[in-house]
Amino acid sequence: MILRGPPAYVHYDNGPEFIATTLRDALRSLAIKLTAPHRNAGSGQANSVAPSSR
Repeated sequence: MILRGPPAYVHYDNGPEFIATTLRDALRSLAIKLTAPHRNAGSGQANSVAPSSR
């Protein structure tokens, strides 16, 4: 962190270590933002067709 500074974002996978309040508060004090993974909801039509195509 000395040469380049802290990261702007930390991408996480909703694991318990990133949900911990202590870690979130520490990152917030360093102005580091947590980014959660994006999950596509999917299409209802695609989901209804998928099982019948097996």
